[in-house]
Amino acid sequence: MSTKTKISEYSRAADQARTQTHAWETLAMYATQTPELAEALAAIDFTDLDGSLDGTAIELGLSEARKEFERNHALAEVETRRLHAGVAADARCTCSHLGPVHARRVIDGRLPCSVAGCRCEDLAFDL
Repeated sequence: MSTKTKISEYSRAADQARTQTHAWETLAMYATQTPELAEALAAIDFTDLDGSLDGTAIELGLSEARKEFERNHALAEVETRRLHAGVAADARCTCSHLGPVHARRVIDGRLPCSVAGCRCEDLAFDL
């Protein structure tokens, strides 16, 4: 798969996850504000959610959507930086770790290394 294709796929997945996140946030907000809505949702059996959609299931769904967005957004950022740097897929950061190790999530525009003990604050390819 080409780098541009990876960027496109990760970006698309991140956009879909963001849409899911917004939907879950809206649902959580209204369910919290309207006890009748929360009760109605709790009574509905959503098989894909493995039970009723109560407050715990809403929070779980929201948490999963956020994680999915963060991961795909970070992977797209890694691939974008790799493309701009003109380096190979197995290129390493200046901290010596592979780019995807930095792809846990973007924090204030940075991709910190996730290896325990590594103090690398942002992904930078060693050219």
